Amino acid sequence: MAAIGENLKINSERLWDSLMEMAKIGPGVAGGNNRQTLTDEDSEGRQLFLDWCKVAGCTMGLDQMGNMFARREGTDPEALPVYVGSHLDTQPTGGKYDGVLGVLGGLEILRTMNDLDIKTKHPIVVVNWTNEEGTRFAPAMLSSGVFAGVHTQDWAYDRVDAEGKAFGDELQRIGWRGDEDVGARKMHAFFELHIEQGPILEAENKQIGIVTHGRVCPGPKWRLQAKMPIQDQLRCPCAKTQGSPWHGFWIELRQLRCPTHLMRSGRRVISMFTRIHAT
Repeated sequence: MAAIGENLKINSERLWDSLMEMAKIGPGVAGGNNRQTLTDEDSEGRQLFLDWCKVAGCTMGLDQMGNMFARREGTDPEALPVYVGSHLDTQPTGGKYDGVLGVLGGLEILRTMNDLDIKTKHPIVVVNWTNEEGTRFAPAMLSSGVFAGVHTQDWAYDRVDAEGKAFGDELQRIGWRGDEDVGARKMHAFFELHIEQGPILEAENKQIGIVTHGRVCPGPKWRLQAKMPIQDQLRCPCAKTQGSPWHGFWIELRQLRCPTHLMRSGRRVISMFTRIHAT
């Protein structure tokens, strides 16, 4: 058993192997992943996570939004659980680590404590939230939003994808709708290890960034479709592409949200686009 105050280390090779094994499900472009929520690939990824949790001695809870809760018991049955986790679903062109690291990193904590025979007062629960990305079913953070009381469950079930398939129907189809009431769980604390696939840290030669602020983008909301040349309209923060004109493309815009302070500045800013087409 580990000594009190000892500097503990996880098994980094095991965590890496788990990340690579999960990445085999729903392979995407450029070495990334396409494991969108409530698809067959999402179901396969969930099953792999469930299997690993069982081997680690966890019990699995599943609520009516498909949120997964892998629990390792503590020594005090009255103590509220400490939660850690994120999501296993990805963007259509997502990376291997966005969300997935937060879930499998949490699992690695439990595995390491098992290896070192560490007992905790509080139970520890590793969470996989359903549809955090919001690519297939808008908005993002849908199921955690229902858990937190931001959305109603019926409203979430009625969200549809581009093919008109409803969230509730697809959750039932893949077999990951549980019986547990959403939001009934109580928490002592919640932690999330998260990584975003972006070029800024790499460009500035930084290995890690600490979140100090949250950003809200209020403003008017439009629904429109448009065709426009991209040259001098769209810019990427990546140094390799910044300022490069792109020809022969047009963007289809839907539910565009443009922050008011950017509108006043007169800058041409595309806040969100859903499709890009080559011509």
